[in-house]
Amino acid sequence: MDIWFAVGSSALVTVSIAIGVLFGIWLFVKIAGRKIEWLTLAYEDIRPRLRFFVLTFALLMSTFVVNRPDDIWWVAVSQGLLILLILSGGFLIQEVVNYSVSRVIERFEKGDQADAEVRRIATQLRLLRRLANVIIAILAIGLALFTFPAVQGVGAGLLASAGVLSVIGGLAAQSVLGNLFAGIQLAFSNAIRVGDVVVVEGEWGTIGEITLSYVVVYIWDERRLIVPSTHFTSKSFETWTRKNSKVLGTVYMDVDWRVPLDKVRAEFE
Repeated sequence: MDIWFAVGSSALVTVSIAIGVLFGIWLFVKIAGRKIEWLTLAYEDIRPRLRFFVLTFALLMSTFVVNRPDDIWWVAVSQGLLILLILSGGFLIQEVVNYSVSRVIERFEKGDQADAEVRRIATQLRLLRRLANVIIAILAIGLALFTFPAVQGVGAGLLASAGVLSVIGGLAAQSVLGNLFAGIQLAFSNAIRVGDVVVVEGEWGTIGEITLSYVVVYIWDERRLIVPSTHFTSKSFETWTRKNSKVLGTVYMDVDWRVPLDKVRAEFE
């Protein structure tokens, strides 16, 4: 009975503190948001993940107050809360990164989309956002796994044989890694940008998306062509908007030599 009373008391105290912290953050945002326009929008965007992270942290702290290493269920609960804390922290960081980068992208998208430099920077920022999300997810999952003592021992053995594993892994995931590095290369080499008009595999279309592994080409008839990133780094393709967003074309017409060209030009205009 005493242990349950201690657990309930510690959980109640830590959760109350967490609610107070969340209320303080909300109050600060309400006051400061009157002068800082983006602060309220940022808080609304990350609020669910922030609440989950703070409450999980509070519950984990309550397990430290009542330490019962002899009880298997208590160790399992503590371990589960620690894993939840790490994963929720990773999700929170991802949301902060996504919101920050999205705001910068929106500023560039409000600019002149005919400017190739604007489209290049927006494309690179989108790819950096995806890359950051992948790295944060890998780190969060890795830290969560390393909370298990058995995994820590395995990790030490893996580090000792990292050379062999890297060769095996590289051969097994050659195409995946190739597309990954090709996607990064495309973003920073300025070969293509979102909005470029290209001809790929005999299809005329516009670059709609550039991900870490593939490129989506929006075909003129509303089809979507999914092309691996390595295609644009290893094969030739046509681009009509390398320096300028204007798309020029040539139309040939067979007419009589007596046709008045001035009137034809006037009709065309």
